[in-house]
Amino acid sequence: MGHFSFYAVQIGLGRYIDVQGNPAFVNHSCGPSCSIRGTVDLVALQDLPTGTEITMDYSMSMWADPEKMECGCGSPRCRKQVVSFDELPSDFQHECINKGLVSDYIIEAMKSERHREPVTEATLPGIPTFPECTPWNLTHIKAIRAFTQKYPPYNDFCAMTLHGLDDGETLLSNLNNNLLMRFTDPTKGKRSCTLLGDNQISGSIADLLSFEASQPECQRAVLGYIPEEIAKSAPGNQWEEDRNIADYVYATEDILNASSVSLRARHRLARRFMRMHPQAKIETLDLTNSSVCAQLESFACQVMLEKGILERGLLVELRALMRCLGASSTLGCIGIGLTMENTLIGFMIVEPLGRKYYHTPFGKTRRDLAGAMEFLMIETARFMHSTGYRFHNDQEDLGLPGLRSYKMSWTPVRLLKKYRLL
Repeated sequence: MGHFSFYAVQIGLGRYIDVQGNPAFVNHSCGPSCSIRGTVDLVALQDLPTGTEITMDYSMSMWADPEKMECGCGSPRCRKQVVSFDELPSDFQHECINKGLVSDYIIEAMKSERHREPVTEATLPGIPTFPECTPWNLTHIKAIRAFTQKYPPYNDFCAMTLHGLDDGETLLSNLNNNLLMRFTDPTKGKRSCTLLGDNQISGSIADLLSFEASQPECQRAVLGYIPEEIAKSAPGNQWEEDRNIADYVYATEDILNASSVSLRARHRLARRFMRMHPQAKIETLDLTNSSVCAQLESFACQVMLEKGILERGLLVELRALMRCLGASSTLGCIGIGLTMENTLIGFMIVEPLGRKYYHTPFGKTRRDLAGAMEFLMIETARFMHSTGYRFHNDQEDLGLPGLRSYKMSWTPVRLLKKYRLL
């Protein structure tokens, strides 16, 4: 089992057990009567009178799991949403550990070198304290990646997105040990700002709004691209979900196993492509080779021209591709090529992220080859899965109906929702 099921309990990193019989119907509660001890023992937290419902806090046994569910348990401490333990605020994590509510394997995971300690100034070296700021540059990659590993992998904070879309005016600040980014919205051409972190969120939002109000109107940035966790941590503000910029997250295991009707349809297209073009093959690309990069840029431009237009959004994408290819060694990106008779017919550029995620900001195939993109997507998932990656962030759909339908057909296990301030 590759991700959360209501009839399974996580017992290790990527390890689950099926729950059978009455235990399968133990409900979640943010104020549980029981907790898991050891691996699978369910232990009462106090003496339970006859008739007391047996409940547990699902989050206390979930780690690096992208699944979420709404919660209406009725507890005075209801968090309104069940998420993986590593996505809970650090102070609440320590409170739960001290109360003995957390599965042993999670405590061990937190002790491992893969776990980042609670946020401190040292986690954002080179990034000045707000309201001071610094322009984005490649020297910030290590600090940004170390900081963002604790949080869901919103593509806006991924290094390839930051570098590719940077127009020289992407500014970074440390606001109360949260990462603040001010940038030009690539879809609207207007200044925006967003925030990532879990420290003093309401106060940080207030500080940011006060700062923006003091700026000349032509320089003010609007709050947008705000991660769901930030919006829910500042309920005193009026937020509106921006569905057009939600990131799609797929499970590689679902893609490879064709675990839904729509995924089986994608597999059929990929198989048909291979029957029609048996000479097609997947290969990794040497992105340090300037001639390979030039070939990718030329191919991407050709595919865009075949659409009949080179509108602003496509020009932005082409420029971003060229910037990322030029810094591929520093960014650590991976090139996956689809070739036929030594001719490039498709490619995907991958950015490996933390917590078993990867990100694909660029992907193109020849438009006249039906099933080529499906084949490339599946084989990229196979390659990344074989190297330990389990989840694929496929970015947003920008509100384009056709693109939204296509991305939904890959059966996302989660949408990384983003909000704007009204």
